[in-house]
Formats: sequence, C-alpha cells, structure tokens
Amino acid sequence: MQNTCDKIDKMAGLDQIIVNGGPELLDVIDFSMDKVYKYYPVKMFPKILHKQTGKTEKCLFEDIDINLYEKEARMITFFTNVERIHPWIKTLDLFYYDHMGNNDKYDIKWYDVPTTWSDPNNNNNSIVIEILDKEQALQFNITFFVTTGTNRDNQGPGI
Repeated sequence: MQNTCDKIDKMAGLDQIIVNGGPELLDVIDFSMDKVYKYYPVKMFPKILHKQTGKTEKCLFEDIDINLYEKEARMITFFTNVERIHPWIKTLDLFYYDHMGNNDKYDIKWYDVPTTWSDPNNNNNSIVIEILDKEQALQFNITFFVTTGTNRDNQGPGI
C-alpha cells in the first residue's frame, strides 16, 4: 500500500501539501467538527430529509451515476442521509474551502441560501460553493441541498 505522503495528488493544489517528505496529513488538516457545529447547529436541519424530486429522485446514495444527466448538462448529483449531513459539510469545507482556497489558482466563495435559515424545513436551505479562477470565471459550482441531502455539482461554462 502506498504511503499517503508518497502520493502526489495534483487535484486542488494538494500536491503542495501531500508530497514525499512533506508534513503528515494529521499535522495539516483539522478534523475537528467544532466549526461545522458552530455554523450549522443540528437544530438548523430537518429531522427527516424531504423527498427528492425530478432527476434527483434517480440519483444514488453517495455514489455518482455519470449517465443520469446528459453530457451537455455538465452536472453530477448524489445524496446522503440526515446523519451524514455534518460530515459532508466538513468534507466540503476541508476540500473546497481549506485546500482549494489556499491554492493560488482559485478563489472560493461559500455562502448559504437563503442567508439565514429560519425554518429547518425550508426546501431552499442550501450551501453553495463557487470555485472561480483568478480571472473570476466560474469553474465549478457545488450546491448542497440540506433538506434533501442532495449534492449537485456543476462544471462551469468555460471548461
């Protein structure tokens, strides 16, 4: 089995962190869930996820069906369950905000829609992450619909 520190992962600039002789991942990554629970308390989410609609009814549990959407849609979708929403938020935070946000090639915008979630059952409650290049052209857009557990990833039009 290959040691993580020997692996060079070019994605999202992780090659700057995971290199032979570089720091151990546990020294670089904060695995604590404190920040997630601070900004997204459990009471902000429904106790039971809402039913998915449209094409998302056919999406897979934490797996991707690349044939669900036409190629021109530049979209993939998967869903999770209510117990895994917080770990997914942490994963998105680590990968997109912490790592890609520290890469000189990208600007990351993370925001909630609507800005304030007053009703945990509001179908519009979502986390949006935009990955832009330094010229501010959209590269990817991730929308995590927290009331259905659906994660939708779109590739930007310029790619």
